[in-house]
Amino acid sequence: MVKHTVVWEQRGKEIVASTQQLNALLDRLHAENEDSEPILAEVSGPGGSLMIALGSHWSVLSFMAPDGDPPYYVSRGNGAPAGWHWLRATETTRSS
Repeated sequence: MVKHTVVWEQRGKEIVASTQQLNALLDRLHAENEDSEPILAEVSGPGGSLMIALGSHWSVLSFMAPDGDPPYYVSRGNGAPAGWHWLRATETTRSS
């Protein structure tokens, strides 16, 4: 089982042990911040780290590999999305 650490703003840190727990935590943080300024949450684990803005109708994602070296990935939108895009964590395995 792979554990991930989620840190958001100055307010919290939680370790999650499953994809379901991760999704539930991200859903909760989004709901808690829907009526205020978005917050940044960092999800880190063995595969790297993902930064996501939560609590807004617009969002940004960025990904960094565990060694901190390029390539870096950042989301890019078209400025006028035609609908909602749901992001869900999935469990993956990497073979050597």
